[in-house]
Amino acid sequence: MFLNKKITLYFTCLFFTIATLAQTSKNHDVYEAYDAIVSQENTGLYNGTEFKDIYNNTDKTHRYYNLFDFSRGTVVYDGQLYSNVLLKYDLFEDQLITKSDDNMSVFSVQLISGKVSNFTLYTHDFVRLSNIDLNGNKNGFYEVGFKSEKVELYIKNVKTKKEKAVSSGVQYRFKSDNFYMVYYNGHYKVVNAYRDFKDLMPDQYQQVKDFYKSYRALYKSNRNSFMIKLVTYLDGSLL
Repeated sequence: MFLNKKITLYFTCLFFTIATLAQTSKNHDVYEAYDAIVSQENTGLYNGTEFKDIYNNTDKTHRYYNLFDFSRGTVVYDGQLYSNVLLKYDLFEDQLITKSDDNMSVFSVQLISGKVSNFTLYTHDFVRLSNIDLNGNKNGFYEVGFKSEKVELYIKNVKTKKEKAVSSGVQYRFKSDNFYMVYYNGHYKVVNAYRDFKDLMPDQYQQVKDFYKSYRALYKSNRNSFMIKLVTYLDGSLL
């Protein structure tokens, strides 16, 4: 793979540079640092394709979950758990991105989505759901909003892109466009508003309406928090 060749060449050059310095300074700690970097690269986490963000000219919005920069998280990749690694979640392409933690890496790696079973980022848990009928909506990575034996709520974080012609070329704007999915009675159903619970849980719909009246402001200001609170509340009344 082209990226792997570039990484191999990078570390080959790095090794000879370090070896030259070590011969001069006889500092064995330098070799130990190199060994640690190479061992990390060989774990298999960085076996993906090189990622380049081609939409850098933005109006200060971005395509990623929460922050633009990498943050430390945990991922299960190809059945292997990797903790305290650098991650970034691209909501536009629904891809998880990582990079080496050696402070010298210039490569961002797009992980193979099919090998990612779950990950944690900014203390939020995400799982990969596939082979489910969502009426044309995306499969892929979902944030776990609430989960019990009776009902599960998943948040699909999405960002859409708009283009605008400016003097410097094309400027991009990214906007959140989330939706929600509930797993209940053995089926997944997409919900975009509290009214969608009428078909999903007809016996509890009066409770849903009462809950909405009490938390109308939260529904408008923070839809994620509202949905989590609502499903948590409904879980207590489900048989």
